[in-house]
Formats: sequence, structure tokens, C-alpha cells
Amino acid sequence: MRGRGFCPKVIPRYRRHRPVVDRLLRETFLCGVSTRRVGACVRGVLGEAVSASTVSRVCEVLSREVSAFHRRPLKDHYRYLLLDGLFFRVRGALGPRRKVLLCAFGVTEEGHKELLAFRLAKMESEASWTSFLNDIYLRGLHGRCLRLITTDGNPGLISALEVVYPFVPRQRCWFHKMQNLSGYARKRDRKELLCGARAIYLSPTRREAIRAFWRWARRWRGSYPKAVRCIEKDLEELLAHMREPQSLRPTLRTTNPIERAFKEVKKRTRHMSVINSDEPLERIALSTLNCLNTHWKRHPLTTSTQNS
Repeated sequence: MRGRGFCPKVIPRYRRHRPVVDRLLRETFLCGVSTRRVGACVRGVLGEAVSASTVSRVCEVLSREVSAFHRRPLKDHYRYLLLDGLFFRVRGALGPRRKVLLCAFGVTEEGHKELLAFRLAKMESEASWTSFLNDIYLRGLHGRCLRLITTDGNPGLISALEVVYPFVPRQRCWFHKMQNLSGYARKRDRKELLCGARAIYLSPTRREAIRAFWRWARRWRGSYPKAVRCIEKDLEELLAHMREPQSLRPTLRTTNPIERAFKEVKKRTRHMSVINSDEPLERIALSTLNCLNTHWKRHPLTTSTQNS
């Protein structure tokens, strides 16, 4: 009819601009909107809702990107490696269950940071971590340039490193240690105890860090012997980062770079109380990590590892 335009019924309206609309649907999904709600969210733009099955089909390209990311070869030029995992609730055949996203973060000789690999696993067991580390090893990260690997105290991860990268020094995460210390102290002493422990890793040299530890240990051994033993038994690994350039130490002494990246993934999935399957989580994780890698590529660490 004249003046009203022509809308063919055999072709869905949004497909007249399919590449642009497909990109809109994918970006809406990657912001954390479930496939069922994406169609309603873009109704105002498209003039009609899009079904959940259509959104799933459009997002299939993201699954191919995830598969390619998992298979891509890795360069063996990383000087530092940070490893950590984060738990999510994923819907299974018998209901919601926890799964862990294992992640590897690398720093190159030039100071470039990169989240270089991730995998979903059932738990942070030795078998899961060994499979993950073997995968990145076989894809090219043989560890010839590795100077330090930072981890938390997960025994499965530590055992896996003994198998795959047995000769690389390890740094224990100070953030996790400080959380452990906080649990040992009474509220009235917590601030002073943590401040003294913080002085250990903030020391300018390894020798001064050891002196700071003994001052702290003498102060608290009588009141909180478990807290002192918590640091004492892992002191060598807690001070491993002191052999590296001072400007790199804040990055190397904790797994916080991975924790911050995981917060972005959590932010995009927090509206999904339970994620329907592994695929949506991996799609959102890849999109988030790619954005972070692009940002970090433009902002390398100020001091190159060449100065070490």
C-alpha cells in the first residue's frame, strides 16, 4: 500500500540488516543478558522481539571463536605466569553445580600483560590443573623464559606445577595469605597484625623483608602462633618476587590481575543466577578477556623485564 512501505512476511524484519542486527544481539548477550531476555531488550530497536532460539543461533559464531582460542598456538616468550581459578554456578542434568574457570595470565619480556588461556573444569584438583598446564605446554608455552609463577596455596595446582614446570620458582599470593592472617586475629589486633605483615612485602630488598618478618614474628608469636607459622612455613615462596625489578613486584606478588579480570566476568554474569551451560560462560569469558587484552596491549608495564 502506498505510503506505508513494504514488509515481506517471508523474511523476518530484522534480517534486512542482518550483519548489524546480529552484532547487536551478540553484544547484548555478552553484556550478561540471557538469551530469553535479549529479544525483549532489542524490541525497541527492531520493532519486534527476537526469539531465544534465534539469539542462540546468532551467538554460535562466538562458540567457534572460543574453540579457536582454545586451539591457537602460544608463544614461548612469557617471563612470568600467574595462575588462578574462579567458581561459577552452571546448570547441569541434576541441577545447579559449581564449576571452576581455570585461567593463566602471562607477562612478556617487554612488559606486555595477557590473559592467555582459560578452561572450565569440575574442580581445582591436581588432575584438572595438570590437564590445563599440559595443554598450554603442548601449544607452545614450554617455559624456557619463565622466571616466576605466582599461585595461591591450592595443593592441586602446586602438585601440577611440579609435573609440568618443576624448575620454575614459585611465588605464593600475598593477597590470599593476608586473608588467612585476618582469620587468625581478634578484631582488636587485626589491623596492627596485618600492617606489620604488609611491611614484609613492601620492603625494598629481600634482606630487609626478612628482617621485617622477624620483627613481626617476635611481636605476635606469643599471641597468634598459628598466624606466625602461616607466614613462616611459606616465607621463601612469599619472597620469591623480591628478586625481580621493584616496579614489577606489585603485579607479581599476588594473583590479583586474574581476580580483577574475573570480576569483569562476574559482573556480566551476575544477572544469571545460574548459567544454563558451559557455552554461554565461555563466550562471555572470551569476550571479556579479549577486551582486557586489547587494553593491556596499549598499556604495558612501565619497567621491562629486561631490566631484571
